[in-house]
Amino acid sequence: MVRLQREFGKSNVGFLLTDRQFAGSYNRVASLDTRLTLTKTWTFAGQVMTSQTRDLDGTQSGGPAYYFDLFHQNRQWLYDANFIDRSEGFRADLGYIPRVNMRQAQQFFMRRFHPKSKRVLVFAPYINLLGNLDHHGVQQDWRVNPAFNIQMPRSTFGGAGLTDIFERFQNINFRRHDANVFLHSEYFKRATLDLNYSAGTRINYTPAAGLAPFLANGNELQATLTLRPAARLKIDQIYYLTRMHTAGTSVFVNHLGRTRANYQFTRALSLRMIVD
Repeated sequence: MVRLQREFGKSNVGFLLTDRQFAGSYNRVASLDTRLTLTKTWTFAGQVMTSQTRDLDGTQSGGPAYYFDLFHQNRQWLYDANFIDRSEGFRADLGYIPRVNMRQAQQFFMRRFHPKSKRVLVFAPYINLLGNLDHHGVQQDWRVNPAFNIQMPRSTFGGAGLTDIFERFQNINFRRHDANVFLHSEYFKRATLDLNYSAGTRINYTPAAGLAPFLANGNELQATLTLRPAARLKIDQIYYLTRMHTAGTSVFVNHLGRTRANYQFTRALSLRMIVD
């Protein structure tokens, strides 16, 4: 692996070359990347890659991949737009590439309001948009997610949102929806509370033998209470609920309770216990 990078001011440009070889097979990846500080509030990042692969059976593949991101943030506004393009033959065995054969565009837009209130410090509505096609022009995913966040005193945050989703799985088109709420609070000095709940329609990706994937109703709940009764002791009490069901029939219900305790004797020595 070879990595070269040149910095100029708050920007940089770089080159990466990797080569993995085993028993006559290989995977070689070369890329050019940059991060440009356009102004105090605007940045651009980009990467152009290509790969060549030979498998153990002699099969050869290869192709390019691209990533571009434009980001803006100040006290009132946040905007992020990115584009990812990976060809069918692109591989990077020394990295993590979860998906190829895709052209995905995503935009995130948030407006922050700072009301003159002692109870609400920031109110921030936002919308997240995503669309994804494969290299044959077939729609694979799209998502529309309007939501809002609220920031309150004593490190307390909350929010809620709705999501409309299209997903293509095993050549079956699914249209589903989701609603979620969350709360994080450090209102009390020695206790922290985290709550996350979502409900809507879900895809059963692994149905029983003989059944195709299908749409069902589902919800998830995660609740975490963190206690610090002493400076060296931290206790997490966690509850997970995952449920999926159709009309009158339960697909599965999972309950998990977990307790984590950590005691710090010194900077170098600690004792940790996890009970499920």
